[in-house]
Amino acid sequence: VVTVVAEISLLDVLKGCVKEIKSKHKAQCEKCDGHGVKSYKTCHGCNGTGRRKVRQVNLVIATPCNLCNSSGKIPDERCDACYNGFVDTGSTKTLKVDIPKGTEDGVILRLRGEGEYTSEGRGDLQIVIKVKPHEFFIRNDADLYCEIPVSYGQLVLGDKIQFKGLEGQNITLTIPPGTQNGNKFRLSNLGLPKHRTNRFGDIIAIVNIEIPKTLNKEHKALINELNNYEKSNLTSKRKNFIESNR
Repeated sequence: VVTVVAEISLLDVLKGCVKEIKSKHKAQCEKCDGHGVKSYKTCHGCNGTGRRKVRQVNLVIATPCNLCNSSGKIPDERCDACYNGFVDTGSTKTLKVDIPKGTEDGVILRLRGEGEYTSEGRGDLQIVIKVKPHEFFIRNDADLYCEIPVSYGQLVLGDKIQFKGLEGQNITLTIPPGTQNGNKFRLSNLGLPKHRTNRFGDIIAIVNIEIPKTLNKEHKALINELNNYEKSNLTSKRKNFIESNR
């Protein structure tokens, strides 16, 4: 079995794709017919009969010879034109592989008879799917998670925020007034297709407040004014916390 890795994007998972896979192939040695042997000699385990005699108490039992696989001969000289019956042709074969929608990371696709030649015939080609990380979305099964950076004012007053989906389409997230930091919003059926079904996952958008690291004079004055106001007009949770810790 030959194994190769095929990298795909989340967009490929969404829409399905066709990947070209290049596979190196060995050919059966014509000089030795794929046996890897130039000449044979009589098997010393069975003296060429293909069966070994084993004595058990007063009985003599004939069993298949395990040294020569009952052929009565074993290799004398290895073929000098190949390695174990096969030669590297130096050529590659390009295969087109259909990767269905919703394919999971780590899935193995198998192409029968496209691997290396072996003594038992042509082996298979295994294609391991690796889904590349996305710069914005994180996949969880058919759901797509993303983090939306917001300001304090957007959480308090509410807002509408646009961001791009996998196909570049505009998606609108509505943040209601009084939203708490870290809240999750589920946007139904905007995720990835569920494998072998007609259903889709969701986008889960997580809002996280981004605290500015530097403030100009005007911004700082506004924050101070707001801070003083909120100290005089405590929310119920802040008020209970302060009173319980006096």
